[in-house]
Amino acid sequence: MNLRILFLIVFNCFRASATETFVTRIPSDPGNLDWNRGGVAQIVVQQIMEGLTTSGMKAEPIPAMAKSWEFLNRNGENKIIFHLSERAQWTDGAPVCASEFEAAWKKVLNPKFASPYAHLLFDLKNAKKFHSGAITDDHLIGITSKGCHTLEVELEKQAPYFVALTSHWVFFPNHEKLDALKLPVTNGPYRIKEWKQEQYYLLEANSKYFGKKPKIESIKVLIVSSDSTALNLYEQGKLHWTKDLPALDIKRLSLTPDFKIFKTYVLYHLGFSGLDQKARCALAYSLNKEQIPVVLESKDSPAYSVVPPSLSSKYKKFQSYNEKLAKKLFQESNFFKTNKKVDVYYYSKDSHQILMEWVTDQWKKNLGIDFNLTKLENKVYWSFLAKTPPQVFLSGTTAEYPHAFAFLSEFFSQSVPNWGKFSSKTFEQQALLSLSDNAAGVLKAQDELLESECAVVPLYFRTTATLVSPRFKGFFMNPLTYVYLKNLTQIK
Repeated sequence: MNLRILFLIVFNCFRASATETFVTRIPSDPGNLDWNRGGVAQIVVQQIMEGLTTSGMKAEPIPAMAKSWEFLNRNGENKIIFHLSERAQWTDGAPVCASEFEAAWKKVLNPKFASPYAHLLFDLKNAKKFHSGAITDDHLIGITSKGCHTLEVELEKQAPYFVALTSHWVFFPNHEKLDALKLPVTNGPYRIKEWKQEQYYLLEANSKYFGKKPKIESIKVLIVSSDSTALNLYEQGKLHWTKDLPALDIKRLSLTPDFKIFKTYVLYHLGFSGLDQKARCALAYSLNKEQIPVVLESKDSPAYSVVPPSLSSKYKKFQSYNEKLAKKLFQESNFFKTNKKVDVYYYSKDSHQILMEWVTDQWKKNLGIDFNLTKLENKVYWSFLAKTPPQVFLSGTTAEYPHAFAFLSEFFSQSVPNWGKFSSKTFEQQALLSLSDNAAGVLKAQDELLESECAVVPLYFRTTATLVSPRFKGFFMNPLTYVYLKNLTQIK
């Protein structure tokens, strides 16, 4: 056989067997990898780290660092015993131990550490008291390591979602050599090979990972701020997966085989600050939400509740469009008797601009109100809301676990994302009943929040529209928006 032909055959066989790098993007680089603090690149951290559990296709908890767990409910205790895998190890070869979970969770709860995700650990016994400074001894927090492979957790109250919650990155363990500004020692299916801030992350398969080895050897995560630029890169074959598709391109892209829709537990809603109850309700009842999917050219569902219908056995529509009632409440509102213009804020995103222009147009048409509509960049928007919430603002809730309480608890008086500072003991008492799967409690809590107080206006439950290259299979995004790339395979 001709040597040149033989070389080409061998070369092509090698090229066919080689695994392509999977390339995706994020809009900005948070600049650190301290998952316990939060504010990290989720798609990166979920490939390089694993907690006690990962989250399945329906957001169910799947064993990860914990191979199993058991519940101990006796003498009024609410305990969970997690049994860690003896095979789990860090990229430096050291075993992953229960003490590293204990240290990480106590770090999150330390008020000096100032993690914005600390509230997710408040189910632990004495966690909230420690975080507030009411107690200072962290040995009183309900988490104890019993040797390297046993972790005992004690909860303040019944929390049926807690095991699922441990898949969140704030619950991930810390290696003693963690440096949030450098390449960290990790325990997931991938490790960071290279990180150029504001440019890209390059991940490679972790040879020390104890689970099933990834079939895709490397992942590159580009930093691309513009959704339109990301779409162009995808269409040029330079990205294999992208989301946050430009709203005006959705209809065209939906006709392609690359287009995938994933249902998620994500709610967009309006919040208020300084408006009286009648003013809030007037704005709520004057929006015909059935128009939202048309305006956004999306598969999103108009929201008449803050809890997705799939997370409660009973469902009722709240704040249905009622122009006559809206006008009556508008005329009775003391706020609108003295305010001729309303300040409305939202954060930078093409679909948000389209949405908020429609919202304010509806209010102007139905109630005759004028608005100052202001857009802020993502990096400053949330700190702005925390310091000085405007009269009307766009916000979102992404559930951290698959339970109605994940949405209801966002509007508790002490909740960090409760930007409008809504407070109602009646609401909180009813919401707590949902922890025992009380569907009536879910309805009564929402009745107080949405009908009696009009504290927020749910707009729509988001679906995530994505483009996924047909050269890869095994991709999924679960309802919590979690994406695990270790199961990807390349189609030859």
